[in-house]
Order: sequence, then C-alpha cells, then structure tokens
Amino acid sequence: MNLNHNKNYLFIIISLLTFILFKCDDVNNNSTSSTSQTPGYNFSTKSRGKLETTLKTKPNQNVYLGFSCPNDTSLIISPIQIIFSAENWDIPQYIEIYKEQASNDKISLAINHYSEDINYGSLQDETYDILAQNYNPSEDGEIITDYNFKIISPSTGEELSFLTIVDQENDVEYEEAGGGIASFQIILTARPESNVYLECKPQLDLVAIDNVSGGYEMKFYILSVDEENIVFTPNNWNVPKTITVTELLHVDKYEHDNDESYVTISLLGKSDSHFTHLTDLEFNVYIDWVPAD
Repeated sequence: MNLNHNKNYLFIIISLLTFILFKCDDVNNNSTSSTSQTPGYNFSTKSRGKLETTLKTKPNQNVYLGFSCPNDTSLIISPIQIIFSAENWDIPQYIEIYKEQASNDKISLAINHYSEDINYGSLQDETYDILAQNYNPSEDGEIITDYNFKIISPSTGEELSFLTIVDQENDVEYEEAGGGIASFQIILTARPESNVYLECKPQLDLVAIDNVSGGYEMKFYILSVDEENIVFTPNNWNVPKTITVTELLHVDKYEHDNDESYVTISLLGKSDSHFTHLTDLEFNVYIDWVPAD
C-alpha cells in the first residue's frame, strides 16, 4: 500500500519536473527566437576613428546608412553612405573618421537610415561617439570619400552620360535593323582594397504589340554585350574595361523614330566594402536609325 503511494508520488513529481523543464526550455527558445528576429544595427569601434557595423537580421529590402557630423564640418568621413542587402547584411562594413589635429575628445557621429523594409524603416536614427583619427594632409595625402565607377569614351576618355548605336534599316516596310555596334568603357574612381565585381546586363525590351486596323504593329529591340561580368582588382582598378554593345535585332512597325534602351550595371555580392553603397545604374543606349542605301 505504502509502496503504491510512493510510486504515485514519484510519478507526479517526475511529471511536474518534466513539465517545468519543458516550459523553461520553451520560454528560453522563444526569448532567443524573439531576440534574433529583432532588427537593428551592431556598431563597434574597430580602432581609433574606425567604426565597424553589421545588421542584426537579414532585411527584405536594402538598408541605407548615412554618416555625418553636423557639429563639426571639418571632419572627413569615408564613406559617407553604406548599403546593406539580403546578401551582405552580416558582412562587416567600415566607416573611417579623420580630422586634422584630432584631439582626445570624442565626436558624436550622426547615423541616418532609410529602408523600404518595414522592420528597418521604422527604426530611429542613432548617434555613436568615437574618437577621430589624426590626419596630416602633407603626410597622408588625399583621403578618398567617393568610391565609385564611371563610364568613359574609348576614344576620348571623357565621361559618357549615354551611348548611341547607329543602325541602318534593311527593310523599309517593317523598319527592321540589326548589327549596329558601339562601345563604352568602365573604370573605378578609387583603388579598392579587394576585388570589385560588376555585372552588365542589356535590356530586352518589347514595347508593344497592338492590333491596329486589323493588322499587328510591333516595336522591340534586342541588345547584347560582349562582357557581362567585370572584375576590378587593386592592381588593375585604373585600367578601363571595354564593353561592346551590339543591337542584334530591332523591329519597329510604328511611326519611324529613334529609340532608347539601356544597359544595367550592377555591383555583385562580396565586393570591396568601400563600394557596397553603389546601386544599379541604367546606362542609356540610343538607337539612331539611318535610311538603307
């Protein structure tokens, strides 16, 4: 009798302990899960005047961080903006702060953010106190704050804002053309510390297919590039890369006019952290029609 009672008590105690342990584990898991899903920024001082930052969670849309110091315009901040994406959100990016005759008084760095991600877009702007690096222009030279690329002419080296392909009609009735070629060059504006990867993608454009007066009228054009993937290294960053654009086919049954397309130039993942602020560039390509001989 007593033995049975003891067994029952033992069973109840074990059941209660199991329940308590299960609930504690569940609370801990929920707490960890909740913490890991809270959006935010990780900031830390890597060295004097060097700020390291990552995101706490993976964003759905790009997160833009801008850095400034309204109270001290003599500061040099490089870069002034960085971008985190779903691909690089947990890869550290660095911001460096310089000042001539820097003191040991910390400066308050203003950190502004923007994102269409609903979680990151609702966060408040922040400040971070940090010491500036001492900067001596005569010894240290120019500090680069603009890490970018530019598009230039292969013949003149001057910067281009658009490209023109001259194409000759080979069918007057359908205003069909193809085979026009033009080139541009890409070059970096500053030396990277590691490789920079760019991708060039031509537009495949179908403007319209309409049933007009019982017949179909259409307008489309197909472009190609000879180099879709470009790599700049610390050794060749200032050597221009030539991209040749070819119009494979162009059909225009609308009123004869000149047309516009574009080549999208994008920065690919794992590129040098100084260049991660770059966004996609749509480089305009104009198609200039000339009559057939």
